[in-house]
Amino acid sequence: MRRSGGPGTLLVIVPAWNEEAAVGGVVRSVQASVPGAPVLVIDDCSADATIAAAREAGAEVLPLPHHLGLGGCVQAGYKLAYELGYEYVIRVDGDGQHDARDIPRILERLVSTGCEMVIGSRISGGFRAGPVRSLGIAFFRAVLRPILGKPVHDPTSGFVASTAGHWQSSAAAFRWRIRRLKRWWCCSAEDFALRRCRARCGRGRRGGVPSRRLSRWPTLRMCSWESL
Repeated sequence: MRRSGGPGTLLVIVPAWNEEAAVGGVVRSVQASVPGAPVLVIDDCSADATIAAAREAGAEVLPLPHHLGLGGCVQAGYKLAYELGYEYVIRVDGDGQHDARDIPRILERLVSTGCEMVIGSRISGGFRAGPVRSLGIAFFRAVLRPILGKPVHDPTSGFVASTAGHWQSSAAAFRWRIRRLKRWWCCSAEDFALRRCRARCGRGRRGGVPSRRLSRWPTLRMCSWESL
């Protein structure tokens, strides 16, 4: 991927693991919503045709040599965006659950408020969590409120917009084994300004295998609060 970043530039990253059935549609929906913005699919050593589907749809692909998990995918995307000089990054999950039509609104909120991060909150957008994920969301809400001093509405959303100012701290947080909480400590320590933006939910997972299992807590994303 060529260096083409600079002030005001946007890179959309899509972490994907065995998302052959969904990733092409995700890439095309992003391209339709933000024409001209490059889309980078980070392939987490998929066993199917995820890479071919992403490239056929017009995305750049960063293939990882080993399966690193979701945290490793996101870290790789942030670090590459930083090295290429992009000012803004929006992360969209590769399973088709996010509605790419919300990207311009989330980006506008990130730019206009001057904050470091904006979360696409699913809580008011029709999202229905299963019992295990609901338990995880409730747990992290309870843990994070005293850490940050504010309520966190959707701590497991993967629809996140951020600025270059946040990436270095976030990359360091991913190296901790307890990254789900470490990123929030970084957020609090750096006094990052965070915002929430209501996002529509997509049609649900369109393919692939969820990265979460019953034996694992839902992976936490840096999110924000504050109602619109």
